[in-house]
Amino acid sequence: MKSPETSHLGSERSESIVATSLPTLVVGIGSPHGDDQAGWEVIKQLSDRLVGDFTFRKASVPHDILDWLHSELNLHIVDASLDSEPGVRRHAIRQQPDPSVQINQLQPWSADFAEMTFPDVRSSSSHQLDLLSVLKLASILGKLPNQFLLWTVSIELSCKNDGMGTGTASRVSECADRIANELQNA
Repeated sequence: MKSPETSHLGSERSESIVATSLPTLVVGIGSPHGDDQAGWEVIKQLSDRLVGDFTFRKASVPHDILDWLHSELNLHIVDASLDSEPGVRRHAIRQQPDPSVQINQLQPWSADFAEMTFPDVRSSSSHQLDLLSVLKLASILGKLPNQFLLWTVSIELSCKNDGMGTGTASRVSECADRIANELQNA
């Protein structure tokens, strides 16, 4: 399945927008439950096969990544998503922050990001920040690279104590292959 393209950021067939001379951090967001293991499993597969100057981390909640981010990174984030059509999607994100914009006025950085659905934060606790809120906060703090890649793996279920479904497992392998190829050929 072809991923959506964003004309101002380029398509999947174009070169990576992320500079390769920077340290590489690949973060998988997930949990040990059902298909929500997708991000963690991509990290496991990548760390088992890639040798080099790569850092692989697992995050249980999106705000975990705040401690690992800085503006000089080749950053890849992998997360599960509930999509209407199964697939692996590569979102090339390029932010163009405007220091005069208040945090509540920030908009998604690309058409791909705008099409993604993130739940609104419904708590005053930072323990429940969704991924978009964490990325906005990292941007405001100057910790987010100006360009990075967000990979989403569509999932079917994420029930507690369930294993990963075969369809999701296949998409996890596809995602790991695509990221490995991109990192090795950069």
